[in-house]
Amino acid sequence: MKVKANFGVNANHEWSLRFAGPIRPYSYAMADEIAEVVWDGFDSLPDRLKSVVREVFAEDENRLYERGVDLELDLDFVTSDLGLSVVRIGETLEPVAVNIEDLEQGVWNGFVDRWGNPIEEDHPESPLVKLDMV
Repeated sequence: MKVKANFGVNANHEWSLRFAGPIRPYSYAMADEIAEVVWDGFDSLPDRLKSVVREVFAEDENRLYERGVDLELDLDFVTSDLGLSVVRIGETLEPVAVNIEDLEQGVWNGFVDRWGNPIEEDHPESPLVKLDMV
């Protein structure tokens, strides 16, 4: 399972990773899906994205500025390198992979349902239950 994204330079001249598709990053701490992650400079990019920049610049430097590069990101990259959880967007937010910080935050403060109401870790809508961790 992969997370689809487009990587390039946005209108503010920042490196931008924009997510699309039914599998998207999510922050349980903010109780919201993440549409975009931005970085100010090349040095702040995760290594995986630095290598994409090097590869694309070798072929077509303007591509990152004009239309970006479509990527399929591993769940591990999203949870570890970006520090986000991953959910399937739909009627309910079905967890696919939970980042350790979100997991600790959720267990400590209590998870929230799709309406922002607090729920216990053993509640049917808890990502721990949905991922068979409780």
